Amino acid sequence: MAQPNYRSRVSIGLPVFNGEKYLPQTIESLLAQTFDDFELIISDNASTDRTAEICRAYAERDARVRYHRNEANIGLYRNFNRVFQLSSSAYFKWAAADDICGARLIERCVEVLDADPQAVLVYAKTVFIDEQQRELVVDYPGWHLPSPDPVERMAFAIQAGHWVTACEGLIRSSALRQTPLFPTYYGGDRALLCRLALFGTFQELPERLAFKRLHASNSTGHASDADWFPDKAAYQSWTLYRDYLKIIAGSPFSLSQKTRLLKAAARRMYWSKSSLRQEMRQYVRNVLRSGDS
Repeated sequence: MAQPNYRSRVSIGLPVFNGEKYLPQTIESLLAQTFDDFELIISDNASTDRTAEICRAYAERDARVRYHRNEANIGLYRNFNRVFQLSSSAYFKWAAADDICGARLIERCVEVLDADPQAVLVYAKTVFIDEQQRELVVDYPGWHLPSPDPVERMAFAIQAGHWVTACEGLIRSSALRQTPLFPTYYGGDRALLCRLALFGTFQELPERLAFKRLHASNSTGHASDADWFPDKAAYQSWTLYRDYLKIIAGSPFSLSQKTRLLKAAARRMYWSKSSLRQEMRQYVRNVLRSGDS
């Protein structure tokens, strides 16, 4: 069978909104990769700072850089989905506009995906850094899911409550195309990882090649910001669990396997009971207000 005519072997998608502070360092770390058969797709979400100027300068300098600008801000996750939709490679990686990649990151991830057809996602050990690139101590169990059992992998994805930096690993595009990509509510990245776990294993590289920057302008600090999440779910915790239930119901598993996943979702709901109660109270208040109007 003829192989697809890809522009390059790897596509790196870089969604950005007002990222001038860290963007040059992020782009430089990507362009300095030892594996250079990639396209870098930047989607500027109608930034109002110097982001456009920075991106155009890199696009003029390096033919691997493709710069796109949205006429209006379409929200964080729609912009993440946009860069994948613009991609054309067998392997795809999302890159955050404030993070840094070690020079051998793409090379090592490609090696694993080429060697292991069961793997759908490969990521490196993550080092958390602050604004000055000082290493932070963060409890991060990671997302190494080598089990051949998709139910075991999905159960872990449902129950995990830690950082989801595995989303920025190198992913088989063929697997991503079988998902709806990122839901548009805050926390929707967890639903995406749950879906990807159905299709294959997640592999963690032992090398510390991914540097996640934590600072005041991270998306975590903008959970209620309309510029980042214009479709923010009023009850985002309940929305995530609704999606988990839909994923479980639509999975090709037996009743006993689905029950196992439902138990995993129930355990995670118990651990999230505080936010679920808060959203339920808000729902009741909204219903009462609407009844008074």
